[in-house]
Amino acid sequence: MSMDENGGNIILIVDDNQKNIQVLGNILREEGYRIAVAFNGYKAIEIAENIHPTLILLDVMMPEIDGFQVCENLKSKPATRSIPVIFLTAKVEDEDILKGFHKGGVDYITKPFKKEELLARVRTHITLEVTKRQLQTANAQKDRIFTIVSHDLKSPLASFKMLLKFMLDSSREISREKIMESLTEFKKDIDSIYNMLENLLTWSKNEMEGTSYNPSNFEINSEIKNVIEFLNVSAKKKNIKVVNKVSEDLEVYADANMTSIIIRNLVNNALKFSHHEDSVEIDATRDDGKVVVSVRDHGTGIPDERKPNLLNDIVFYTSRGTENEKGSGLGLKLCKSFVERNNGKLWFDSRQGEGSTFYFSLPQREK
Repeated sequence: MSMDENGGNIILIVDDNQKNIQVLGNILREEGYRIAVAFNGYKAIEIAENIHPTLILLDVMMPEIDGFQVCENLKSKPATRSIPVIFLTAKVEDEDILKGFHKGGVDYITKPFKKEELLARVRTHITLEVTKRQLQTANAQKDRIFTIVSHDLKSPLASFKMLLKFMLDSSREISREKIMESLTEFKKDIDSIYNMLENLLTWSKNEMEGTSYNPSNFEINSEIKNVIEFLNVSAKKKNIKVVNKVSEDLEVYADANMTSIIIRNLVNNALKFSHHEDSVEIDATRDDGKVVVSVRDHGTGIPDERKPNLLNDIVFYTSRGTENEKGSGLGLKLCKSFVERNNGKLWFDSRQGEGSTFYFSLPQREK
């Protein structure tokens, strides 16, 4: 694990001796780790719950509440249970070492310690913890894919099967108008499923092997026009006017394919949550070396309870559109991943019942 990679890992040092913390902090900072400190057990518990560090180096002998009690407390709570704890102490008796493991510690380093030994054990447990978290994320994503395939796709396909059987069995009895009405609904659901499958395949490929990144200078308005044409049928179904306010000469430096997927998903979401006769506006401005694109709708808006986790990499939200359009919750994940891959940022502003505006930034054209 490189020094740059270490910068994403926080190590919480818990010791009532300021000099000990200073020595440990200097050693770990030299390796690129981020450091948090606590001078007593109660503060350590509070910090662990707030920042969820990658690893805790915990002294045993402290006033009020000792390291064994701190570890026991952390292991009793779901939010901090999985954080690995290394005891760092002058207590060398076998009974104390066994007690440390019994309380939930993953390792036990005695003072005075050797720098190389300390760093070797820290690296080992950081690597194990990072790998464990990656596996947990991968399992959560795998479970999500199974859910999409088994529910979001299987259910409508079963309905299609029944509808087709009904139409074939009753073709002589039902009117042409009824057939056309059923086919219109059929086409709408097929479009939704196609979009879900496209997002699912793109997201899965990106998660497993990474989507190739090929940045270049291009006019973003041309990609926006292509997306509007692609989604024209969806917009017409709800008589929604998609307004493109973006300047013709506004150029960005990004991957054109990823940019197209970002715009398509954001505009598709705007259409999905808009009402009949609404409008969707796409605009862009220059801001400090970036181009900020906005996609605004006047539809249902986002409930306040969903806002904090809407762009979370793990949490998946699926909501039906104003005409019961289906979704997989993958669209925004793709947008966030691709925007960040292009050195940009994705954010939003929304009020329930009034609509939403999603923004994303991309670097301006390179000279």
